[in-house]
Amino acid sequence: MPADLRLPGRAHGLFFGFPEELWLRQDHLLCVSLALFFENYQRLYYRDIESLTIVRTPRFWALNLLFALPLLAGLALLPLASPAPSLVLFALWLALTLANLLRGPTCKTVIRTRITTRTLTSLRRLRNAERAAALLEARVREAQSGEPGAETSAAPESRPPTPPAVPASPAVPAAALPPPPPLPRSPVSPRWHQALAALMLLQGGVATAAFLQPTWPFAAALVALILITVFACVGALIAQRRLPLPSGVRRACVGLTIFQLLSAYLFVFATSLLNSASLEGDRIIAELAATYQRVLSTHVWARTPYLLYAGIAFLTVLLLSRALRSLQRP
Repeated sequence: MPADLRLPGRAHGLFFGFPEELWLRQDHLLCVSLALFFENYQRLYYRDIESLTIVRTPRFWALNLLFALPLLAGLALLPLASPAPSLVLFALWLALTLANLLRGPTCKTVIRTRITTRTLTSLRRLRNAERAAALLEARVREAQSGEPGAETSAAPESRPPTPPAVPASPAVPAAALPPPPPLPRSPVSPRWHQALAALMLLQGGVATAAFLQPTWPFAAALVALILITVFACVGALIAQRRLPLPSGVRRACVGLTIFQLLSAYLFVFATSLLNSASLEGDRIIAELAATYQRVLSTHVWARTPYLLYAGIAFLTVLLLSRALRSLQRP
């Protein structure tokens, strides 16, 4: 067997923490976590590995659904919108859907040793996880194939002399021992995530105001906040790669990013429709704006998307705030 062999799979992107690589060394599995300016190493010795668990996850179908919905919406609006931006967005979602299908089902891989338990984030696809498990199993079997008492079968004359027994000191009762001092906690300042919560709170307020008073300034303010929040989501995803944040904060940030990207996607299609109408003359745009204003003013059901969006925004703020409060708990 080769001394150093890199296992298949690698954690890419911003959603899954630090990118990770797994290397099979002579007597241990080396886990390398890559960051922007430093690397983190952890060695898991073959003789200490007890189990490797691979469990399928529904993330494969969730990603297919996430990519298919904008794809179908873009396909339906393709004849109405401008061809250039619509084809670009359509090709993007189609490429993401095909890439997810070709990579196969997703899974969660957990390795357990006598000392620790670690989730292998690079093995998130079932095909790579099964190949890596086969390679790792051969190394573990080779390392653990020796007899348990092989090291103690030396000759009696080669053993060192037994030291004299030392009388044990009297045991101290547990009640007399002072409690250990608490471990110091490194301060974590999730400023990007707090900014996301504030932006979503503003979006909920503006959407509620647009539902109560449908005017174009509220709609324009909501669109501007959506675009600002998209850039803040990118900053939060980059920041959480180097901060020891709880998993709840990470999941809330990922869910919020997906929601904002879908909202921005719909905004791009609406802009494309207006651009397509502008090619026929400014009079059509004025008629569309007047019709839109009249429908929103006279029909309450036409303003329900604003109310629905406000409810989703406030629910996101609640979930993100609960996740951020967990940072203050001891």
